[in-house]
Amino acid sequence: MAHTEITYAADLASLLDGADSLYCVGSVPSLMKAALALPAPLAEAAGVLCEGLSGSAFKPSPTSTAIIGSAGSVKKLVMVPLAESVSRYVSPAQSYATTDGLTAAGLAGATGTAAVLVLAEKAEFAPAAALGTARALPTYSRKTSTSGPAVVKVLVMGTTPDFLALGQEMASALRRAQALADAPAEEVNTSQFESAAIAAVGSVPGVTITSIVGEELLENGLNAICEHSPD
Repeated sequence: MAHTEITYAADLASLLDGADSLYCVGSVPSLMKAALALPAPLAEAAGVLCEGLSGSAFKPSPTSTAIIGSAGSVKKLVMVPLAESVSRYVSPAQSYATTDGLTAAGLAGATGTAAVLVLAEKAEFAPAAALGTARALPTYSRKTSTSGPAVVKVLVMGTTPDFLALGQEMASALRRAQALADAPAEEVNTSQFESAAIAAVGSVPGVTITSIVGEELLENGLNAICEHSPD
């Protein structure tokens, strides 16, 4: 399992504080605007990278990367352009595109503390953008040793402070479900899945847990589940 921690920053200053690398995700126009808001050394490098971004409205250009020599703690700047128009395969929120872009940019292989600046086109797209970022950091791995950032700090531009706790909960829930889905059946049988589910929601106030196991499945008319249960 990978143990990268995801946290949500309240503003740009807290996002960049202590970050070793910065990944900016958004449409090219949004990336250009964001470049102007970055601290001076990063802003200059971001502007140069944005000038090299091109591509059609439906197909973004490849990721553009720069190694920064003197920009505080940030030594690596990556611009991750997204498509600028909606199509059959591109939703307005671009959650999947965010995941694909950050995966291609190598976020999961970053070291130290990585910062991700997500430029959602609208405030209502913020949850989808946050989940797209979390999906790029899967927790399951069959490797005996895993590499990756110890901490990933995320800032979705345009969100309010209330979003910090919500984003944290959404990311945790998605990564927990993602780990269960990614794990092969021989590693997560029904008993282990039951334990994981109880661990996930057992402490939630007002939640009552009922487990239907073995012959009780037949008694409750759940014949198909019983027949396919390896336990």
